Amino acid sequence: MNTTACVIFGFGCSRSELEAARLVEYLRKNRWRLTTDLREADMVFVGTCGVTRLIEELSVALVSIAAGRKRAGAKLVVFGCMPVMNGDRLRRDFNAITVTPRTMDKLDGLLDAEIEMRGIGDPNEMDAYSRLIKGSFTLRDRFLVRARAAPRLIGHVLTRMMLGRGPQPPNVCLEEAFSIVIGRGCSENCSYCAINRAVGPLVSKPPDAVLAEFREGLAGGYGKFHLVAGDVGAYGQDIGIDITVLLRRLFDQEGAFQLFLDEFNPKYLVRYFPQLFELFTKNSRRIGILTFPVQSGSRRVIESMNRGYSVDSVKECLMALRRACPEIVLGTHVLVGFPGEREADFALTLEFLRQVGFSYVEAFTYEERADTESAGMREKVPGVVKHWRLWRLRREFRPVCRIH
Repeated sequence: MNTTACVIFGFGCSRSELEAARLVEYLRKNRWRLTTDLREADMVFVGTCGVTRLIEELSVALVSIAAGRKRAGAKLVVFGCMPVMNGDRLRRDFNAITVTPRTMDKLDGLLDAEIEMRGIGDPNEMDAYSRLIKGSFTLRDRFLVRARAAPRLIGHVLTRMMLGRGPQPPNVCLEEAFSIVIGRGCSENCSYCAINRAVGPLVSKPPDAVLAEFREGLAGGYGKFHLVAGDVGAYGQDIGIDITVLLRRLFDQEGAFQLFLDEFNPKYLVRYFPQLFELFTKNSRRIGILTFPVQSGSRRVIESMNRGYSVDSVKECLMALRRACPEIVLGTHVLVGFPGEREADFALTLEFLRQVGFSYVEAFTYEERADTESAGMREKVPGVVKHWRLWRLRREFRPVCRIH
């Protein structure tokens, strides 16, 4: 068995980066020697992301560079969301072995592993892994990746030049925080999303296990804790509890700390609002950030998206929380140009943002994905209209809006 491996991670969300770190730990425990030099590796692992078409193309370009630089005979393994979205291309063009977030245990047979993937815990800190998962991706590689993705990148750059990308969300990076993966997967069925096919259904980590990791972080001197999941709000739905149970136990702990909660589906904010309102207001100084991706202010569009919540109910909850706790950093995501979005729908989104008064807004334009429900919808919004609406959103909310 070959025993030298290289793990490359260039693009993706915090969940993907932590998965790359978990892969490094898995290789170490199975006595593989890690290197940042692709040319000496017997096996090269490349992490990918497909959250937008631009990131997808950048990921493919990174795989292409890895395939060209690795030594002859070395195996190329591509993991992350791309194998679900474009697995045929990866296997055809690069002869890659593909692994998705829900099939990582496939590596056990490939590596003849003594310690199985399911026996590897989630990493909490990135310091020990950052060099190994990013060190092989040089500045020259970054230039080449962008050059190979130039057709799509040029349009993206022009959009940024016209609109300005906007401020960085007041989030916390993994290197600063103690990250706790509280769950994996997603059981929602948003009509535009292809990620859920990659990550599989929701699997929540037991609250005792989350609490044990949290206490470990406190004992290690950490003050910022990033709760990581595909949908933080959905936590516990598969094990008979809900997010309020976990938050109550965390907030009951003594010490100076802040929780950072990204990707909290507004559906669960509405469902558990009385309990959440009490928890958030009593512990407002212990909250680093709350992100509720509302996507649209139009009831009609939200129903087409299969988001599963009432726009009016979400707005009522958010405005009540904003009035009670103006100091909380409150964020959201907006998806512009969804099929069937009319001018009146977009106007409702702008009004929603005005009334709530978010601390930051991350704005995306709708991109069609194969095999999603929205791909078959009529009334596609022309590209020029989508960018015009994005420009108007960015213009009005410039101090707090970041485009992607």
